[in-house]
Amino acid sequence: MSKLLEDEEQGDNQLRQTHGSKWSRMPSNALNVNLKNQLFEYKLKLEAAAATDKKVEEKFAQHGDSLKLLNKTRNELAAMIPQSQDQKEISSNPAIIA
Repeated sequence: MSKLLEDEEQGDNQLRQTHGSKWSRMPSNALNVNLKNQLFEYKLKLEAAAATDKKVEEKFAQHGDSLKLLNKTRNELAAMIPQSQDQKEISSNPAIIA
């Protein structure tokens, strides 16, 4: 889009040079100021979104294995917990019961 605006401005400048004072319309660069500002703002927003996407992808890659645990059932998670050799001793321990 910015390329189109630049091309249009160049064409306007060439016609202004060719026709001089007969080319009386407002200069293209003055008419396109708002469009250029909007394009610049959109570009900044897209760059910020891309940076955010990259951070999210990095975090997901870093914590992906942990996130997979969220899909497990209660039984699957319980099976992953190491069991003691003397389960009865642990379950009757007053420090654990309280």
